[in-house]
Amino acid sequence: MLVQSSISFEKNKKLIGKTFKALVDEVDNDIAVARIYSQAPEIDGVVLIPNSGAHKGDFVNVKIEEAYDYDLKGSVSR
Repeated sequence: MLVQSSISFEKNKKLIGKTFKALVDEVDNDIAVARIYSQAPEIDGVVLIPNSGAHKGDFVNVKIEEAYDYDLKGSVSR
């Protein structure tokens, strides 16, 4: 798992600065949890989008700003 964690982190870092269409799966305490095309539900990581104003089921354009081992953090790009 340690090896896979570092591989995943390196791949996620390459996504920083790019914008993707994401599907919002849930919203909890003003943080949207979404997935981009490469993230399968319940298998892969997610994109966390604070203060997005999005609702469950929305598609949003999200700019990736931070990368973690398995998840990403971004903001809605208008």
